[in-house]
Amino acid sequence: MAFVLYFVALLLLKIAIFLDWIHIFVGSPGIRGSFYWACIGNIVVNAIFYTVTIFVMIFACTPRSKIWNRFEEGTCVNVFAVTVASSFFNFLLDLVMLGMPQGIIWRLQLSTKKKVAISLLFAVGVL
Repeated sequence: MAFVLYFVALLLLKIAIFLDWIHIFVGSPGIRGSFYWACIGNIVVNAIFYTVTIFVMIFACTPRSKIWNRFEEGTCVNVFAVTVASSFFNFLLDLVMLGMPQGIIWRLQLSTKKKVAISLLFAVGVL
């Protein structure tokens, strides 16, 4: 059941990152441009994805006690397939997250060397 805590922590971390990006990149509270809505959309997609994944993993077996007792009669979903699909979708969400601030970073009035450094900083943070 450690995956439940992991997914909850990851969801809260991603929400915190997107809210921080809104605070940093959007500026004024009344401005709701495309970056703002992209962050809100990502928060919603991540919340739905992690909530569904948590429920699928919690209720993977019928009866639930079969999760920890493999010899009990019952059925389980293919947890390996759920894990692989979850990993792939999470990777795609991370790639989107990596690319989101790049447009704003490259429009800054800085030298190319500083823009590359800031982009790498965000890449390390997302990875």
